[in-house]
Amino acid sequence: MTKVVDSSKPIYSIYITCCLGLFLSTLDTGIINLALNTFSIDFGVSLEYIGLSVTLYLLFLIIFLVPGGWLGDFWGQKIALIAGFVLFGLTSLIVGFSESANQLIIARCGQGIGTALLQANCLGLAGLQSCKQKIRLNSFIMLAISLGPILGPSFGGVILNLWGWQFLFLINVPLCIVGCFFSLKITKAVNTLKKETFDLKGMILFFMMLVGCVSLIYSNSLNLLLIEKNFIGISTLIIFFYFFEDRVKMLQSFFFCQIIINLVN
Repeated sequence: MTKVVDSSKPIYSIYITCCLGLFLSTLDTGIINLALNTFSIDFGVSLEYIGLSVTLYLLFLIIFLVPGGWLGDFWGQKIALIAGFVLFGLTSLIVGFSESANQLIIARCGQGIGTALLQANCLGLAGLQSCKQKIRLNSFIMLAISLGPILGPSFGGVILNLWGWQFLFLINVPLCIVGCFFSLKITKAVNTLKKETFDLKGMILFFMMLVGCVSLIYSNSLNLLLIEKNFIGISTLIIFFYFFEDRVKMLQSFFFCQIIINLVN
């Protein structure tokens, strides 16, 4: 049973937590684009291969967005947000000290999971507020979401020129500590769920489908053999058509098609 926070006064811990979580998630989505060429030179890999750091970040964000919201309902948004800030901060630290392209790419996957926890539960927490609080909070949330893409290129360019690409990610660590501090001040707002509401099998298949698609797009960089490409392609199609069994899965398939188009473009 969900409890709605009812207060006419602004709850600043919720305001700061939601705005900071969404700002970080949108900021890191695009700020890395400035350093892709630098990564390619420093790590001695192709620009196409290092592009996986962007693609896999978005892939894991998309995949874990729904599970992240479910964990917020199961644990409570407070615990889920703390987990999101901790994971995002730790993986940002790992990315900042990466010594190889593979290490950076894997750590970016962890960042994507942390971002999913932050986005899902910041928005979920906002939805639990009273009507008056929700209107105020949504205004700040929209501002935070807008500032990330706007400040990312300019702010990232200054950091890249002054301190190097490592600080594009290390700057997240103190912000995550601040996010954890204010998350601890939030009163637990949700009880554990009484029944299963998460389609684990569907999410696993959806994850496999997206991984197959990304593997085909980056098949040249991954040096996949023709037989491996065919196997991945056929498996992806089989899973894709499985989602047409009912209306819900048709919607998931449509969402999948949109992601494919965005990745190809």
